[in-house]
Amino acid sequence: MTEFWEVTRERGIATVSVWALDAKFALRDLSLKNHQMQVAQLDELAGARADQQVLLSAARSARDLAFDQLKELIVRVPGVIEGMLEPESDLHSHLRLIYNVSSSFTEESALRRGRLTLGLWSKFNEQMPQGSSPLVLRQNGSAGFDVAGFEVLLLKTCVQAQQKLANAERDLSIVKSELALLESKVDQNNKRWYKAWIKNHLAGTKEGDAARSQIPTEQGTPVPSAQEIAALYPQPDQRIWVEYLPEGGHHATTLELQWRLAGEADFMHSIPVQLPSQFIGPFSAGTTVLIRTRAANSSGVMFGTEKSIMVIAAVRDQGTAISESSA
Repeated sequence: MTEFWEVTRERGIATVSVWALDAKFALRDLSLKNHQMQVAQLDELAGARADQQVLLSAARSARDLAFDQLKELIVRVPGVIEGMLEPESDLHSHLRLIYNVSSSFTEESALRRGRLTLGLWSKFNEQMPQGSSPLVLRQNGSAGFDVAGFEVLLLKTCVQAQQKLANAERDLSIVKSELALLESKVDQNNKRWYKAWIKNHLAGTKEGDAARSQIPTEQGTPVPSAQEIAALYPQPDQRIWVEYLPEGGHHATTLELQWRLAGEADFMHSIPVQLPSQFIGPFSAGTTVLIRTRAANSSGVMFGTEKSIMVIAAVRDQGTAISESSA
């Protein structure tokens, strides 16, 4: 599927080619050289957007890895310590505070429970008999976590991962905005140049005939129809399977699947639609994902109905979309 900026770039390239037949021709605020530079910048910004999407994906994976590790530990550590405590230990009250934090962890609740777990772990080590080794929790065949390693994970790794993801989302939003603004500018310049050119170079002239025959012009292209999502299915690997209705997206030069996570202000993430179905993700278990489609051409944009789904580690229910709702 051709993206919105590619249509404008192709017309811009054709415009530059014809314009070269009379390079001295210029609009009041636009020369051949300036237009040529702006057309080339579309490719540069599209490349920068692709690079930033890769960085965003890496930042999201690093965030998910850090928080998945944290979420495992904040469940296991309190359970291990509880099993080792005497019934009269004052640490039971600390455990109750931990267990009061929901086990359906958001990042914020995971960090809150993590801070409580860090305090419990430290106090437990302090109260161990003299000569006893501090608690070390084995994890996935690794050397294991002690309280110092847990503190680094909680207060440094997870927090930094969140910030890097926020930075990557901001940077992607900036480059997307820059690409959209430049595309709009080049599109307007393509059209006003064409109108001025054919008035100055009549039919029958080399320059006028070149413009009329070589430059694609719009002939009342209708606004695209929306491409609707039929169903969403959570997968055991924490990806989401998206199925589309068979009709939709007519006349679209760009057709994207967009999503945002609960708490995000905008649909920061997108990939081209792959009909009739495709995967997105993986995401952290328990995350609510809002999903929609975007169909666009030079005449307008149509969004599909937003749908939401919670990511769970479950086998797909054959024939029924799980945890689906219209936003």
